[in-house]
This record gives sequence, structure tokens and C-alpha cells, in this order.
Amino acid sequence: MKIMGKGLITWILVAAFLIPFACSRADAAPPQVIATNPPNGAVGVRPDIDTIQVLLDKPIPWPSISPESKCLSVSDNWPAIVVPVIGFDGLLYHFERMNRGVDLPLGSQVHLTINPPGASSDCVRDEEGTLLPTFELNFTIRQNPDDPPLEPQVVSTDPPRGATGVSPDLSSVSITFSKPMNDPDPRLGSWFLSVGWGPPSVLTWSADRKTLTVTRGDAGTPLTPGRAVMFILNWGLSMRLQDTGGDVLQEYAYYFTIEGDQKTFYENLSNVSILKIPENPAKGFYWPYYLSIPKSLQDPTALFVEPNNSGLPALDHIFHDVTAAELLYSRTAWVNVNWNLKAPILVPTFPRSYGVYTQALSLQLPQNCNCPELERPDLQMIAMIEDAKERLRSMGRIIDDKVFMNGFSASCSFTGGFSLIHPEFIKAAACGGGVPSDYDPERISDLEALTGKQIDLQTYFKVPLYLYVGDQDGNYDADLWLLAEQFYESAGANAQLVLYPGVGHTITGEMYADLGDFFQRHNTIFSDMETVGYWAYPYAVAIYHAGITGGCSANPLKYCPGEPVTREQMAAFIIKAKFGQTFPFTATPHFADVPATNFFFKYIQKMKDEGITVGIGGGLYGPGEPVTREQMAAFIIKAKFGEIFSFTATPHFADVPATNIFFKYIQKMKDEGITVGIGGGLYGPSHSVLREQMAVFLAKAFLGM
Repeated sequence: MKIMGKGLITWILVAAFLIPFACSRADAAPPQVIATNPPNGAVGVRPDIDTIQVLLDKPIPWPSISPESKCLSVSDNWPAIVVPVIGFDGLLYHFERMNRGVDLPLGSQVHLTINPPGASSDCVRDEEGTLLPTFELNFTIRQNPDDPPLEPQVVSTDPPRGATGVSPDLSSVSITFSKPMNDPDPRLGSWFLSVGWGPPSVLTWSADRKTLTVTRGDAGTPLTPGRAVMFILNWGLSMRLQDTGGDVLQEYAYYFTIEGDQKTFYENLSNVSILKIPENPAKGFYWPYYLSIPKSLQDPTALFVEPNNSGLPALDHIFHDVTAAELLYSRTAWVNVNWNLKAPILVPTFPRSYGVYTQALSLQLPQNCNCPELERPDLQMIAMIEDAKERLRSMGRIIDDKVFMNGFSASCSFTGGFSLIHPEFIKAAACGGGVPSDYDPERISDLEALTGKQIDLQTYFKVPLYLYVGDQDGNYDADLWLLAEQFYESAGANAQLVLYPGVGHTITGEMYADLGDFFQRHNTIFSDMETVGYWAYPYAVAIYHAGITGGCSANPLKYCPGEPVTREQMAAFIIKAKFGQTFPFTATPHFADVPATNFFFKYIQKMKDEGITVGIGGGLYGPGEPVTREQMAAFIIKAKFGEIFSFTATPHFADVPATNIFFKYIQKMKDEGITVGIGGGLYGPSHSVLREQMAVFLAKAFLGM
């Protein structure tokens, strides 16, 4: 047996689990456990059971337990996480087994004791402070694998589970159980959830209580073609649907797909191909992901990532898979039709269990979890991103190393946390439906402890962020929003915080339009020019599209704007601008330091052929030397006008007198509007030319910008 203290119990998801009273009321009736699943003393329980459910007659705020407390005792085969069920106000708790996926040994026993003898006085008690009497739960796993299940089972459905091509005019479905079922106990919560089925349904039972018929409230209205319809019985790990013997149906997902091809519809609508990429633990991701690839993909482009948000927890992964696919369909239309980004889109299929909120980037797992599929969803996301980029590049696509990321509500938590932990992966990120908590030093400290990685705030503050929420959103807090604004502003962060008046927990059309504007502004050609607002960006893009540059790195495409231009690079710029890629040139090398094997050989040869350069003397060209601004002026003006041209005789710049050998070229540069100098009436003739500056000179000289 193990006594559970702070190490496991503090994994509780509702902040209200604080004891409001310091002492018990002697005259108050103590709270009682009124039902459990499995039933106390049950024999023959299935070996894959991973949740114990306990229902109380009074609300119990679960205590914050110190290591010295002895409030809960469980057998070694049940390392537990305690989860209060949302919506039950402290009446229903789950004790989830964190080594799920591993069957319990046949014939083994499970024991759970709440408030065992010797427990401290601040252990499990009701809102009035009255302690729950010691409660013991015991059950036994079935002895033989072929023993009939103790719990009721779904034995058939109509249409069959997983069916495709179901008529859109279907008005009812039927679900047949292995045992007669009881009338659901209203104290035990909602047990029936439908997705894609329409308005509230009418539920009727057969005379033997074994078959449930679910009839649509809007029968006669066709169901959406290609839509997955899903029913989850005993959703939320409800205990409500039981057989007549009191045994609870395990949460069961029943689904089918309506006739029509939703995937093909969205592929045609958005002109994309949609793939489902299977999980690949060897590459670091344990869940499949969906990938949408535009057929007219803009090269280069950035991968657009949206973490999935199912909205609800569910045991069967099919629920999270279906909702992730539908998210991909809608985002594909928004991103590539409405926003015209022409970007590939990745949506993971992370689960959302009842104890670990993976979709919100839950990084901390209970002890003895034995669940690698839930560990470090941030690293799993990186593995998915790298896999997708590898696939796209193998198709000949030019893909940015950094990604766009977008999230709302739970997926905003994922997006925000991921951007903070891994800012080097983010080109731009948008996060809505909540208040940023990155201003909280404790959050940053916790993330560093959980990841073993120091948060790089300097890089994070450079990431373009769009953070938004409605002032009627339940997650909005005016004081916390103000703290967030002050945090980003004081740090000089590249963050835009937008509050939408009169908007609740939703994304309005105005929000979608603003999101589109945000991502379009940062949908840059070159991955190292982070925003289209960068002063040199339009010139760099212009010379890229004109074929004058291919950047400094091909995949991902980079321009290296801050690097100096060398003489060999200058030759390529000038010759491409004047002649393109195809032109005759002398085959015999003109310069001893530029052999025919030099990548820039043909451009340097053409520079000499055209009389644009004579080298640096001694039969040398100096290919690796940086170009100065006065040399650059000579190169550009000779290429454009030759040696004979008119120019203003009166010096434009104080540091370029008429005696300077480059005077006439620099004068012509100013006359033609190619340069305005470096400010203060100066030109900076001996300064090195940076690639960002070169983009401006070339675009103005040869493209008329």
C-alpha cells in the first residue's frame, strides 16, 4: 500500500480545493459515499479499468495535502491522480490510474481508503468542516481473461459503429446493450453527448431495457454530407447509465459518417491535398497529425500550426481525431481562401483526458505515470513540425524554419506556452480567448523547472504576438489584462494586445479579419526578415522575384540582410540585374584569384567583359573582399550607363569631394534617386555595403522602385 501526499494529490484541476473552515461542526451530519464504480466488493472487474468513481452525498472540497497528511491510501497497483468532475460541485471524484494502458494482473485486488485511520484532522471533509468517515473500497479483477465482463457492454448499433456512407436523411439510431439498463439516476449527471446530430434528441427504450433508440429533434432536415456523427455514452465518466445490477457502462464512443466526402469538399474548396500522418514514436510524436498542402503553394512559405482543441475530454481518441480533422478543414478555408496565405497547415490530434490537459500544454504528469504518449507535448509538436517540413521539402517546396502558430482557449494556452518555451521556432503567433500569464514570474519559473530549459525572454520579446480576448469572455480579467499590457510594454515586446468590447468566448468575423491581417503582415518571403514592415523588405522581395537574388540560404530561404556584400556577390547582383542568368562570357579566366571553378566565375568574367571592373590590381579581383559604398556606386553606374554620362558638378555630399575618383558615380547615384546618403549630408564612401542596403540600390537602379 502507498500513502499519497502532496506528490500526487496536488494534481487537482479546480482551484477551489481549499478548505474554507478550520474546524468541524460537532452537530453536522458527516458526509457519506453513496455510490462507487466499480461497486464496493465487486469481483470480476475488467483488467483494463483505469478509473475509480466515487459519489458523495455532500460537496467535498478536496484538501491541499501536506506530505505529513495521510488522507488517502491506495494499493501499489493503482498510482492515482484525483480529479474532481466539473459540473458536480464536489460531489463526484475520479481516481484515475496513471499507468493506464497496462492491464492489471488477473485475480489482483485493488484497495482505496479515504481518510484512513490516523489521517490528519485537515483531511477530506465537507464544506462545513465535517470529516468524511473512513471509507474503504475494494474490488477484484477477473480471474480468467475469458470470463464474461461484469460491466454492461454495447453489443450492436444501427448504423454500425464506424459506418460510412450513411444516409443524410437518417432520423434515428439504435444502441443495444448486453444487459437490461436502469433508468439513469439524475444525481449522477449527464450521460449522453452527441456531436453532429442536431438539436436535442428523444430517447426511448425497448421493453426489455436493452435497446436505446435516439431520434433526432429535427428529423427531416438532412444531416451535413460527409460529417462524422458521434455519441458518447456516460460521457464525462458519468456513473448515470448502469445496468439493473448497478454496474456502470464504461464511457463508450459510437460514431459513423454521413454520405458524402467532407475531406474532398474542403480539398476542392481550398485547392489543397489533405493527409493524415500516422504517429511515429521513433521520431518523437505519439499521436497522428493532419496536414493540408495547397496545390498552388507559395514558395517560400511558412507552416501554419494550430493545436487542436476538442472542447471536451473523452477517453476514446476517435473524438479528438474527428474534431482535429474538422478544425483542419475550417482552418484550411480561412487561411488559404479568406486570408490567401497559401500555406500548409498542421493540426495535431492530441488527446484530452480527464486528468491531464494535453491540449492546453499540460507538462506536469503524476508520479509513476508510465505514459510516454502524454509526456512533453511541446517536444512532440516540434517533432511533428520537423516531420511536416521534411515531407514538404522532399516535394521540392521551400519552407521557412519558423512556423505560424494560432490558438484559441485551450489551444491558446498551448500556443502561448509553446511560444514562451520555444520562441526560436515561432515566426508569428496569435492567441485568443484568455488572458496572457507570461508576465507571472512563477509561471516562467515553473516552465523552466518542468522543461529543464531556460526561458529565452530576449528572443521571445522579438516574436510578433497577437493576443486578444472579448471583454465579456469568462476568461477575461481586467486587472490581469492590465498586468499583461504593462509586462509586454515595459519589455519592448513585439506584442499587440487587443480587447474586443461586447464579445464573449468566441471568435467573431472581426476577429478573424484581424487575425488574417496579422498573419499576412508577417508572411514574409525571407525567414530572417521577420515582418513586411522591415524597411528593406519590399526591395529584397522585388529583387528576389526579378531573379537578381536567390537569398543566402535556399531552404529555408534567408536573405542575411545584415551581412556585408562581397565583391563576388556584387558581380552576381549586377550581372543578373542587367543580363539575367543566360549570357555569353569569356571562358579564359581574367583574374588569377577567380578560377573557372569559382561559383561566381561567369558573373565576374562578364563584369570584366563589359568594362564594369578592372579588378583590384596585380591581376586580381579580390572576390571575398567587402564592397565599399563608393565601389558599389561605380559598379551600378557603369553597368547602367557605361563610362560616359552626365552628372551634377556640385558635390551632393560633404564627404565626397570632386577630387574623389568615385565622385562622378556617386553624383549620378544621387541624381538618379538611387541613394540619399547616410544622413547629415554624408554618403559614407568607405563604409561596407550591407545586403539590406544592396537590395534598395538594385531595386531602385534596375527595377525603377
